[in-house]
Amino acid sequence: MATPINPFAGISPENIKQNAGRAKKAGIALIVLGVLAIMLPGLFALGIELFLGWLILLGGIVQVGSAISHKGVHGQGWALINGVLAAIAGALLIANPVIGVMAITGMLGIFYAIDGVFKLIAGLQAAHQPGRGLVLINGVFGLIIAGIVFSEWPSAAQWFIGIIVGVNFLMAGMTILSLAKASTNVPLDR
Repeated sequence: MATPINPFAGISPENIKQNAGRAKKAGIALIVLGVLAIMLPGLFALGIELFLGWLILLGGIVQVGSAISHKGVHGQGWALINGVLAAIAGALLIANPVIGVMAITGMLGIFYAIDGVFKLIAGLQAAHQPGRGLVLINGVFGLIIAGIVFSEWPSAAQWFIGIIVGVNFLMAGMTILSLAKASTNVPLDR
């Protein structure tokens, strides 16, 4: 009888077995992206920061345009202010990429700390499931990454985003490949 591997992510042997080919492709893609991020960490960090800056700027402009076109609608003023602030935040990220990279590094540290804790919990709850060990290792790596981010922040922010994201992508890709491979050996209970 198959039971869920990871209740937080909704992964089950049945889902993975039915989509093993896609899971293998996703795992390989994550591994390739992880290697690229590790090899070119400064470029990867700058690219993430600028992409995020442009998204926030464009989102703010769209919000301003929407607020202006909805004259007389309750909350229009707040929507306009929100759009202007988003556009300013995006423009600041684009104009000051080094400061933006530092801020993103801090946010990633917080994310990886929380992500690591949830993966550890999920791995501990997935007793006797294929891939459980890699889920636990992935959680430990998340906590290690968070610790390194906080101990090195902000001085290593320019190169560290690429490294931490690359390592996480690499581990996630290996986990997905392992789960896809293990799922082909798990009999489905129908």
